[in-house]
Amino acid sequence: MKEFKEKVIETAKSIQGNGWVLVLIDLQVIGIQNHVLRSDILLAIDLWEHCTRDFEFNREKFLDEFWNIVDWTKLEKNVE
Repeated sequence: MKEFKEKVIETAKSIQGNGWVLVLIDLQVIGIQNHVLRSDILLAIDLWEHCTRDFEFNREKFLDEFWNIVDWTKLEKNVE
C-alpha cells in the first residue's frame, strides 16, 4: 500500500497546473490534465484548485487526507 500511495503522490506532483490522478481497474496510476471518458477508471482524484484550497494548495497534504475518506471495501468489490 505504501508504494501505491507513493506512486499516486508522484503522479500528482508531475501534473503541472490542474488535473486528475486516475487509478485504473488494473491498478495503473496515470495523470491527466483534462477530463477524459474511460470505462476502466477505478478511482479519480481531482487536483483542481478548488479541491486543494483548504490545504493551502499543497497536493501532498491534500492526498494525505484523501486516503482517510476512500471506501476501500467498495473499491475492492469493483476490482473483483
